[in-house]
Amino acid sequence: MSNLMAILLQGLAARLGVVRRRDLAQASREAYPAVVNLALYLMAEVAIAACDLAEVIGSAIALNLLARRPPATCWCSARWCSRSSCRSR
Repeated sequence: MSNLMAILLQGLAARLGVVRRRDLAQASREAYPAVVNLALYLMAEVAIAACDLAEVIGSAIALNLLARRPPATCWCSARWCSRSSCRSR
């Protein structure tokens, strides 16, 4: 269900960009007061952190299933591999 909502929001944001030549942040800055924009910013940051945490936990579970290593070792390995330096290699 979350993937479908993400696809819907991506499509709507792309449509907004094509029609109005603005991204979602610029459109919300024009339409809402500063307090609402701050709340939207904070919710977006929490959502980003939750997605990153889910990625690290999922990687740790996968490493635990594949390598049969202790969960703490898998957590550290997954966290190390989720850094941007590992992705650029």
